Amino acid sequence: MLMDYRTGERPAPVEEFYINQTRPYFRAPHIYVALPARFMDRRPAISAEEAAAMGVHATQLAACSDACFMTARPGNNWYDRTFMEAFVRPRIGASHWSARCNYPSTGWCRRARKR
Repeated sequence: MLMDYRTGERPAPVEEFYINQTRPYFRAPHIYVALPARFMDRRPAISAEEAAAMGVHATQLAACSDACFMTARPGNNWYDRTFMEAFVRPRIGASHWSARCNYPSTGWCRRARKR
């Protein structure tokens, strides 16, 4: 299903999201949370000189990426973008601000087994 994005009652700005990873929130399963990777083309965060010094490939210079937070409810065809800024920003240091270097992932926390 194709989803829309809203902020309040208005459509959210058009952005590129990948791997939304939408899942029910375990404490309130009627609310779905999503942690998509946001790709921002033509928004370089590092200069060509910085990239060359760090060994970043030239194709990674013209953009940057971060992770956002969205919610949805079953039966809706839209995500709520209450927070328009990044939810998870790249680490400190220019080497973490090239394109496609910040992709969120779920399911990696190890926890004790229930007995």
